[in-house]
Amino acid sequence: MHTRHMFFCTIIVVLLVSACTGKPLVPNAQTDISTPTKTTPTTQHSTKEVFVPPKILAASLERLPLQIDEPVDITPLVIGNNQFALDLYQRLRVENSQKNLVFSPYSIAMALAMTYGGARNETAAEMRSVLHIQQRDEAFHQSWNALDQLMLLRAEGPNEYEQGIRLRVTNAVWAQQDYPFLDEYLRLLALNYGAGLHITDFVNFPEESRQAINQWTYAETEEKIKDLIPQGAIHQLTRMVLVNAIYLNAAWRQPFNEEHTQPGAFTLQDGSQIQVPLMWQIQNIPYSVNENYSLVELPYSTGKLGMLLIMPAEGQLETFSQALDVNRLEKIMADITWGDVDLALPRFQFRTGANLNDHLSQLGMKQAFIPAQADFSGMEPGKELYIDQVIHQAFIDANENGTEAAAATAVLMAGKGFNPAEPAEIHFNRPFLFIIRDIETGAILFIGQVLNPAEQ
Repeated sequence: MHTRHMFFCTIIVVLLVSACTGKPLVPNAQTDISTPTKTTPTTQHSTKEVFVPPKILAASLERLPLQIDEPVDITPLVIGNNQFALDLYQRLRVENSQKNLVFSPYSIAMALAMTYGGARNETAAEMRSVLHIQQRDEAFHQSWNALDQLMLLRAEGPNEYEQGIRLRVTNAVWAQQDYPFLDEYLRLLALNYGAGLHITDFVNFPEESRQAINQWTYAETEEKIKDLIPQGAIHQLTRMVLVNAIYLNAAWRQPFNEEHTQPGAFTLQDGSQIQVPLMWQIQNIPYSVNENYSLVELPYSTGKLGMLLIMPAEGQLETFSQALDVNRLEKIMADITWGDVDLALPRFQFRTGANLNDHLSQLGMKQAFIPAQADFSGMEPGKELYIDQVIHQAFIDANENGTEAAAATAVLMAGKGFNPAEPAEIHFNRPFLFIIRDIETGAILFIGQVLNPAEQ
């Protein structure tokens, strides 16, 4: 029986924005977000405050629609995002030099873009540099709106044969009740990021607020990310929490046959070998083979998203990874050709969790994390905010669970320049990298490395 190979990935990014001091809160007359989240019992014997779950304010402004007739130029944003993606990859791969890795630079960049909307002066300049922003602010945020909505359309197949992708991107903001966030900033989040505003009480109920946010992310990620924010991360000085969640569940356009999966040797970094299940098939796909690496790109069911799988030459993982930047990736993509490939690929499932503060600071985003220097006066007028923590968590599952392959698959694959020559043999039997990208725009959504497919 043919089953679709399902790629599943959940990414969460949380930005904890805290006040530099514990000054008294002032109600925000501009945005009228003073919905109470605590109640005081009227009994004479108790004045204990009771936590009320965060309430979502109805947005007065709807998200800007995707312009089809006069599309926004998203090219500068995609280029900048991809540069940021590989910058961050260089740091995370070193931290995870002996471990599997998965993260979404797309998700991280979007969460930071929402935060950048409130940054000013040197704090904003540093964020612009790290995020490789090449546009004026208004165009930058409009480009994010267009790119994000375009990515959501990738999950929509035009007919019954092009289903199998579930892609959901969610932005949400939790804000301290009565805190004077600027209406202009809240409008920017609503118009360009569709971010709903949840009103809560971090001052009196930090732990209850943390649990409420964790419950929300648990539900948004199909119960894959649990207890995202650790105890103590939210405290009485927390004023805002920005969350970006990405959920992707996708089937390959041409499925693997589960009956063809066989145990095979996988060589680890130290030269030792382990036995892992290797999926196998011959299909006509983009590929490249040379003395430095072997590469294939597997399209997902709609043909709009694909996974690049890159296996450096034996013993060259570190050398190859260290040299991987935007220019190198462009050259790699330029060398791809279509042809038949004898492909073997291991199953893999693992998760990555990281606090990104140090990585972002060392990339150049320093002031945002320093209470005495951070300038987020575009969020609130008093320059009282700084980024406390940037928390990231990801889960990936590549296995053979799924539904029967669509009948049109073989026809589509056969239409891509069939080559009757002997297929190129590319067996991913040693450490490899993967990049999930949007094929049309080139936008990188996910990056990772598989050093040991048996480790979870």
